[in-house]
Amino acid sequence: MRLVRAESPAGRADFMGYCNQRKVTKDELFEIIEQGLKERRLASKVAA
Repeated sequence: MRLVRAESPAGRADFMGYCNQRKVTKDELFEIIEQGLKERRLASKVAA
């Protein structure tokens, strides 16, 4: 999925479209992203 700046109207529409398509709320999506970042950080610590 390509990331777009949320401030741009296109980015916002894209973001809301993604939420509606996946049937997730904005908050749930942020939790998913945050979880992914934590896992990536953990993986890079293990790899180092």
